[in-house]
Amino acid sequence: MIQQMLNYVSFTKPGISRAQLLTVSIGYFLAIQSIDVTLSFLYLLLATYFFSASACGANNILEVKLDALMGRTKDRELVVNKLSLFEARAIVMITFLVGLFFVAQINLLTLLVSLATVVIYVGIYTPLKRYSWLNTHVGALPGALPLLGGWVATGTPIHTVVVAFFFTLFCWQIPHFYALSIMYFDDYKAAGFKMLPNQEGGVPATKRQIIVFSFLMVATSFVPFLMRFLSGVYAVGMLMISLCFLWVMIQSVRDLKNNAKKLFILSIIYLPLWFTFIIVDILLH
Repeated sequence: MIQQMLNYVSFTKPGISRAQLLTVSIGYFLAIQSIDVTLSFLYLLLATYFFSASACGANNILEVKLDALMGRTKDRELVVNKLSLFEARAIVMITFLVGLFFVAQINLLTLLVSLATVVIYVGIYTPLKRYSWLNTHVGALPGALPLLGGWVATGTPIHTVVVAFFFTLFCWQIPHFYALSIMYFDDYKAAGFKMLPNQEGGVPATKRQIIVFSFLMVATSFVPFLMRFLSGVYAVGMLMISLCFLWVMIQSVRDLKNNAKKLFILSIIYLPLWFTFIIVDILLH
């Protein structure tokens, strides 16, 4: 019984859900300019986790046959029959309804952002992977929306700062997922996913997009400092990690096939550091 429960949890890709919790928290704390854990914040965390679990589970259902074709996903619970399709559908429905219950305790705008995140991820991004390389850009939207969801959950009006941070997070996902696409180039091609690197002329185009979006990511990350929303503490920290990221990124794109993993790992390190500098700045001011 315990093992089956673990299978249920694993089916919902909890790693993605945990990342969403961090993202939505940053948006919330930015809006209120303090680290304050309220009942509304707890509702937000629960709603975010369950909506994410539902969306990830739905993604697994829709792609089960394709997952069986890829080495990185061939052992997923639904592929190897660790749970039935009925169980999978039940998990998706239950987690969605639970998420709906908790977000209804917050406000309408948070509900709309949450629903948009699920709809774009499941209804647009997931099927689009079989038809267009633009799927990565579409998929970056639900990856960045939780930050906006955290902000609006506080009732704070939309500000240029959160728009800039939304775009920073959107841009971060491009080099992150393109590096992943290079790492699993053969897997994605075998499954028929139209990732940019496996399209004709795709690798040079991938390199160009990694460079452009990396610089855009760095530029937009400094907007809150330039608008005096965050202080020099944040700016100094971001300057250090941004220069490091850009230097490694430029070195990596010269031989992307052999350096994709390095760029991917760097992107994973960059994100929590960025969030840490935001939190530290909020705490100090």
